[in-house]
Amino acid sequence: MSSRRRQTTVANQGPKIEYVKVKGFKSFCHPLTLNFNQGVTAIVGPNGAGKSNVIDVLSFVMGSLSFSTMRSKRARELLYVGKTTRANHAVVELMLSGVPEELGDGGRLKISRKLFSDGTSVYRMNDAKTTRLNVLDALTSLNIFSDGHNMVKQGDINRFVKMSSGDRKALVDTIAGIELYEKKKARAFTDLNGVEIKLEKVGAVHEERLRIYRGLQDERQKVERFYELKELEKRARFGSLLVKKTALEDQLARKLKEGEELDRRISDFKTRLKAAREELEAFNREMEDEGVARQIKVIQQYEAVKFEMEKLEGEKRACLQEVKNLHGREEAIKLQLEGLQRRKTQLETGLEAKQPRITEVEGRLVLLKEKQATLATDLARARQAYEARKQQADRLLEQKNELTLQLKELELERSSHEQFLTSLKNELDRLKQKRLNLEAERQHFTEQQKQLEVQFRKLRQEEVKAREHLTGLRQQRDNLLALGMPAGSKQVKAAGFRLLGETLKETELASVAPFIFSAVADESQLTTLEKVVKEAKTWAVVLPKDVNLADLKQRTRGLKVIGHPSRMEFEDEAARLQKMEAVSLQISKAEKQVEELQGKLVFLQTQLNRKFDLQPMKDVEARMKAIGVEETSRHKAIDRLETSVSHVREQLGRIRIEEVKLPDFQTLENLGTQINQLETERIQLTSDVKVDRETLDKLIVPEMDKLSKLLKELAVAIQAEMEKGESFDGKLKEVGDRLSKLEKTRGEMESQLKIRLNRKTQLESKVTDLQAKVFDEQANSKILASKLEELEVARVDLNERATEFEGVKSVENPVQVLSKVLKEIDQLGELNFRARDEFDKIKGLIQEIEGRLQKLSEEREAILKMVEEIESQKMTKFMETYEGIRKHFTRIFKHVLGGVADLELEQDEEGLSGISIKVVINDREMSVDALSGGQKTLTALAFIFAIQYFKPSPLYVFDEVEAALDKDNSQKFTVMLMDMAKTAQILVVTHNDITVKSADQIIGVYMHKGVSRVISLPKEKVLSEEKWLARPDESDKSEEPEEPEHTI
Repeated sequence: MSSRRRQTTVANQGPKIEYVKVKGFKSFCHPLTLNFNQGVTAIVGPNGAGKSNVIDVLSFVMGSLSFSTMRSKRARELLYVGKTTRANHAVVELMLSGVPEELGDGGRLKISRKLFSDGTSVYRMNDAKTTRLNVLDALTSLNIFSDGHNMVKQGDINRFVKMSSGDRKALVDTIAGIELYEKKKARAFTDLNGVEIKLEKVGAVHEERLRIYRGLQDERQKVERFYELKELEKRARFGSLLVKKTALEDQLARKLKEGEELDRRISDFKTRLKAAREELEAFNREMEDEGVARQIKVIQQYEAVKFEMEKLEGEKRACLQEVKNLHGREEAIKLQLEGLQRRKTQLETGLEAKQPRITEVEGRLVLLKEKQATLATDLARARQAYEARKQQADRLLEQKNELTLQLKELELERSSHEQFLTSLKNELDRLKQKRLNLEAERQHFTEQQKQLEVQFRKLRQEEVKAREHLTGLRQQRDNLLALGMPAGSKQVKAAGFRLLGETLKETELASVAPFIFSAVADESQLTTLEKVVKEAKTWAVVLPKDVNLADLKQRTRGLKVIGHPSRMEFEDEAARLQKMEAVSLQISKAEKQVEELQGKLVFLQTQLNRKFDLQPMKDVEARMKAIGVEETSRHKAIDRLETSVSHVREQLGRIRIEEVKLPDFQTLENLGTQINQLETERIQLTSDVKVDRETLDKLIVPEMDKLSKLLKELAVAIQAEMEKGESFDGKLKEVGDRLSKLEKTRGEMESQLKIRLNRKTQLESKVTDLQAKVFDEQANSKILASKLEELEVARVDLNERATEFEGVKSVENPVQVLSKVLKEIDQLGELNFRARDEFDKIKGLIQEIEGRLQKLSEEREAILKMVEEIESQKMTKFMETYEGIRKHFTRIFKHVLGGVADLELEQDEEGLSGISIKVVINDREMSVDALSGGQKTLTALAFIFAIQYFKPSPLYVFDEVEAALDKDNSQKFTVMLMDMAKTAQILVVTHNDITVKSADQIIGVYMHKGVSRVISLPKEKVLSEEKWLARPDESDKSEEPEEPEHTI
């Protein structure tokens, strides 16, 4: 057995438990240290003494959170509870040796866990506070697990026996580390889900962009067709213009011939009419200077007030739709009626009253003719400018919309920058606070280091003094030893006998100092020793070989004196040895003191060697610097945005100013229209006089009667609706009053004009005869001249318009083509002239989105491929684990049971679902349930050992796993245990004497006054005293062992 143990010790050079210290945990109230040897350690004791608590101590300090496996419901139940005392905390310390240097200096790793009554735990590793995860990581790197396959506790065998195929597969998954692959796959599926969501979102955006793309495609085609039609319209208009121009030139040539003839007829009258015309023209100029300008001003005011009144009526109609319609009709009828009334009054007072009006119009037309040439050119130029302005207005509107959109985008971007700056500022404030905290920590660390340096110097001085003291004590001991051993002892030694001092260690000499030169002999050697002593004429104290050192120390028994020493010699020797004993005791104390000081110095040196971790502060500084750079960049971006916003707003301001200028050209066009209307009025005025009478008799009077009747009917309807528009009546009344005043003013001016016309009539009476002769010719001449001017204006206008079509070719049948083109343009409806640009833009966006879709699809395929690889790796790892465990299980089962067993995979629709056990014993296939209790236990143990052989651990714990085994099966279990002990340290809680016989170390656990105690037991004592191996059903019969002299 000793040779086997030596082989085990040599073979196992991996991590092992050196000792465990415990206090306040479960039944361990007092501080206790358990030292463990290599090989198999058996833990024995009566039932209920606390054997399994030793296993729970190991699970606890290794970071287990499974209170059920530690046979507790909650954390505080792990604390010691006695009849009168209760522990407020529990502390367990574990020392592992043979670990890699990175886990501990000198290959030693110390782990401790302190549990408080509130359930919280504090972990330390190598005396430094740490976390549970760090402890688990360190142990996992050594293949030690607090709740893993290397810890087989009470009930685990039954669990393995009753384990379903699915649970068995789950266990193999755990051993194979399938959880890591599942986590990778879960992360991959999370990434895949994110990519799918992105694909869905980008796909939705793509569909929306395609929908816009198709719409813009149709709009672009419509716009392009519109431009084609506009070009065709331009050609058709040019053709129509050429047709009009040809007809106009023919008509102008005819009128020029008529004008030449008329000029010859009136040339005879020019001389005679010269004087009369001069007087008449002077009178007309006077009238123009004094009355016409004022009359025009009054008319303009009248028109402005009338326009204001119509505007109010429009607002009233917008608020009250029904009143609007009725008032519209009423005003129309009133205006008609007033016009008819005025015309009737004028016609009734005589046609003579109209003759002055004709003369007045003619006079005004004379002035207009003088300005007509200038106005015609200005009007044509204004119309051209108006068309250009209109196009400019369209461009300005488009630019305005674009700039408004751009302004909104800039505002949004600036808002985004400002929000980001706010977040950066908050983060910067947090980082500044963190930096202050780190500075405080560094300052505190520096102060601690200074204090530690002071302590280190003091301890170093104390160590120097202690070493000097130890050196002095050793010198005293050497001086005492230098006195030499007695001559008789030398002769006894020369005769071949050994002295006691030669058989003991230096640390044990102090307890037997008076006897260090005494001989050690058997009873059979006493005769020879007496002869030697007698020949040497000396004396000797003989000590038996199995002497009890404690008895020696008290000098009570075991001594045999040979010879007759003198009392003085004996006393001198005893005094010397007594001094030597005292010095040895002092040396032991001094050495212990030096050792303690060295330990403290090492600890302080370790603390002093620690350096403050500056990385967090560097990270904070780097992040603050990055935030500063980002903040500066963002501020610059905001400044650029502010500049852009100001520029855009300036452009919008200029556009608004240009828009304000546009209505002036409309006014100019209105002025041209007014001039044309006056010219038309002058032409038609003469013919109107002829039909006034007929109109008065046949049209005006019946129409007035009809309108009066209709007005009365409307009055009734308006009365009902007027209540709704009372808010506008005041304004309308005010404007009406102003209009009446202006009408009165205009009437007064007409009266004054009438007086002046009478005066003109008196003047014209002087030249009545001459006027009568030339009147018709003059009228004809004016009509012809007016027509010529109209034709000339039209010709000039056509020529100017023709310049717009420079380089344009005409079309056949331009009138029909133009009508068809205008109809098709009208059918096109509302157009989006930005469609072409937007179409190109959206096309680029779609291409960009399709590129993103392609990348996302590739990313999706990559993730799916990675999932397949993970699944393949997972299956490969599982099969490697399964085959490895299967191989060991088959081998172990055949070895311990002599039969054949195999692990078989079960499958369902979803894949591998479980692992079943097939057993063949004595050529008969059996299910696990059909096996005997011992066979079931050995089968479960074979499965457990197969796992442990596949994934070996340096530490295995078995808690009464062989309880159901008979003697033969226990022997088989012991063989497996001894095989594993070659490469691992094994702790086994047992009641089995066969297991105890194979153990290298035996620890006894017993209960004394409610507290678990431990003792190191010799194998013979355990096997001879049944109380140490009492079965659970025999525990009541066992007595509590006597209090031993030594405990571990």
